[in-house]
Amino acid sequence: GSHRLVQGATDLCKAHGGKRCLHVDGDGAPCTKSAQAPTDLCKIHGGGPRCLHVDEDGTPCTKSAVGATDLCKAHGGGGPRCLHVD
Repeated sequence: GSHRLVQGATDLCKAHGGKRCLHVDGDGAPCTKSAQAPTDLCKIHGGGPRCLHVDEDGTPCTKSAVGATDLCKAHGGGGPRCLHVD
């Protein structure tokens, strides 16, 4: 058996037919990256969990959440930050 991680809602890794990004470029070329649950798209094309930050005017962030957080890097996701003060 393969030791690779399964992709999306399949029991297969990407090399053996696991979930692929469904985005197709304007010239008809399909994306070759893996889809990120819970979507059918890779991170570059808007897949994976979204940042949960909402601006004061009610506009939600459209970037991908980072790591085990529910936020993108711009809104504090992704882990600890450097504490150095200039």
